[in-house]
Amino acid sequence: MLDNNYNSEVLQQLLPQKVRELIREGRLREPTAKMATRYTKGTLIVIPKSEAYDFLVYTQRNSKACPVLEVSDAGSKEFRLTAPGSDITRDISRYSIYERGELVGEADSLERYWRPDLVSFLLGCSRSFEAVLQFAGVQLRHVDDGYDIPLFITNIKTIPSGHLSSPLVVSMRPIKRQDLMKTMKITSLLEDIHGAPIHIGDPELIGIKDLRAPDFGAPLLLAEDEVPVFWASSITAKLALIRNRSEFLITQAPGHDFITDILSADLSSLME
Repeated sequence: MLDNNYNSEVLQQLLPQKVRELIREGRLREPTAKMATRYTKGTLIVIPKSEAYDFLVYTQRNSKACPVLEVSDAGSKEFRLTAPGSDITRDISRYSIYERGELVGEADSLERYWRPDLVSFLLGCSRSFEAVLQFAGVQLRHVDDGYDIPLFITNIKTIPSGHLSSPLVVSMRPIKRQDLMKTMKITSLLEDIHGAPIHIGDPELIGIKDLRAPDFGAPLLLAEDEVPVFWASSITAKLALIRNRSEFLITQAPGHDFITDILSADLSSLME
């Protein structure tokens, strides 16, 4: 559902506080990729406190894929550093709920699922740097055409923590050859939203047999002047929890990212 007062151009320019307000009021239910595009988006992971330590260690050992923007207190519904005044249970337009590694439902509010022992993690999302790249003149055809990014499970192992382990998941974007150096230079400065690519070129070198068959999302075909560029993805963390059959897990539904108050290019100064 899209509020008739807000077309796509308006949504791109809105402040994140306004977008979260509209979502909380039930006036926006669309994926958030093209909303408040100058601001950092995050992947939500909500798990019981009993599982939070091993998960936090996993994110620290695999920070390229799992850059932590914020961790809430147990039971808190607010990301008070990255989004003061936010409500984790209502500020995402669609949530996915898992039990023992199985998807058991989706919801537009977490109020009936909330528990006092739940800890919320916010991980950096690579969609955050897309507006920065476009501002610098890098063409992102999938954004222009309205497609989401494909995700692939690689043959690269992550470093385990407790029972948590997973192969690395990567996102892929077709980048024109002439824009490769600029893309690498810009994203390398944004470590808290995955930083520089982990691989450029031949997908088989990281265990991807067919770009036309992503593990998550829809395929993006390459044009003749484009090269596949791969970034570590925070979906790695979600996959680790699912593979470990976490007792209870909440994430955002695909494409429905949490929007913070942080300008994408200002992340480094925040973390100093």
